Formats: sequence, C-alpha cells, structure tokens
Amino acid sequence: MPYARYNATGFPPSMKLDASRAKGGPVIPREVWVLGACGCLGVALTRFGLSFSYVYSMDRMMKYRLFLTDWGHFGMVELDNKVLATYLPGKQEKVRQRIQDDWPGAIESKSILTPLCRQVKKYFNGSKVRFSVSLDLSHLSPFRGNVLKACQRIPYGQTASYADLARVVGSPHAARAVGSAMAHNPLPLLVPCHRVLCSDGTIGGFSSPNGIREKERLLRLEGALNNQQMALAFGR
Repeated sequence: MPYARYNATGFPPSMKLDASRAKGGPVIPREVWVLGACGCLGVALTRFGLSFSYVYSMDRMMKYRLFLTDWGHFGMVELDNKVLATYLPGKQEKVRQRIQDDWPGAIESKSILTPLCRQVKKYFNGSKVRFSVSLDLSHLSPFRGNVLKACQRIPYGQTASYADLARVVGSPHAARAVGSAMAHNPLPLLVPCHRVLCSDGTIGGFSSPNGIREKERLLRLEGALNNQQMALAFGR
C-alpha cells in the first residue's frame, strides 16, 4: 500500500504527474493515506482542518464546477456526488485559480450538481433557499465536523453565536475553537458560517477574500442584520 508525503495543498506532489498521464483527465492516486508524521503535513492538513484518517480510494474522480450568479462566479468541488468545498462568488479566473491551488487533482465539469447550481443562483438572486445536498465532511476532525453540522442547521435569516454552537456540540467552553472551525470552513454558504456572530451581537470575522464586508452583505441579503448590529460591526 503506497503512502505519500503531502504538500501545502493537501495532496501528494506526484498528483500533477499522475494527472498528466491520465487519458480521461486527472485521477486521484489509488489508496493515498494521510499520515501525521512529517512536520509539513500538519500545515497541509490544517488548511481545511483535515483529519489524519481521511482516505482517497483508487480511481475516484474529483470534479469542480464554476457557474455565474448575480454576485459573480461561484465554485464548488465534489467527489462521489458529495460536495467537498465551495467558493463564494468572485471573478471567474480568480475562483478557478483558488480551486486549482486547493484541489490540484480536480478536473472542471459543467454537468455536476446541477440542482445545487440552480439553488445557489436563486439564493444570490434574493430568494429564500434551503440547500438540499450531500456534503462530504469525512476529511474533517470529529469536532470540526460536528461544529459544521450544527452551523448547517441555522435557518435562513437567523443568526447564532460562536458560544451557541459550542454549547450545541457539547463543548460550552470551546467558543474560540468554534471560531477556528468557522474560519476554516471549506463549505461557505452551504454551511452558513456567515450566520455566526459574536455573543455581543457584533459581526465577528470572516475568512473569505472579501472579508467582513462579504459577511455583512450575505446577512443583509437574508435580512439577518439590524441597523444596530451593523453599526457595532463597522463603527457607524
């Protein structure tokens, strides 16, 4: 059984070589196991809070899709019809480059997850949407997986605090760890980390390329921020 040293993208350095030899597009190397022995591996795995036990089995094809919304091009990565990662709207080439940097084994497809694409387009058009899709959280640590599942249950137009989520997952003193899980959320929008605020009602942080302004914009789209909260968040 082969083992591989992982680079900062979270995938073996040999993956690009394997991909260039595959006739039908890049194929994930067979039975690549994540091991926690080398120093740089921790950096690679914490990119998305990866678990040391995550396994990619042989010949599973990872794909990604970009599509246009009213806010720009949205990106998503899937494996076995489950979503691994999402990318909030931006310029098409910038979103594509982020995906390729994070998931170098993925190939682009315009035919995957079509129902989800329609739901995401409706969301950014201002419609109230509850996303129905299978998510792959198996590459996350148990704690982060539980936090993301709890966050996923926050309804459209409502908010919760980091402390609320900590209590829900049975770790009432772990609000800071919950904040870290939100900061490394690989599935923004589908796991609505933008709906998680500080206990004092301020907006908290947001790790998207557009930062806290994008968090405010998403909350405003859902009608989830009142004027006082926005004033507290931005000193207005």
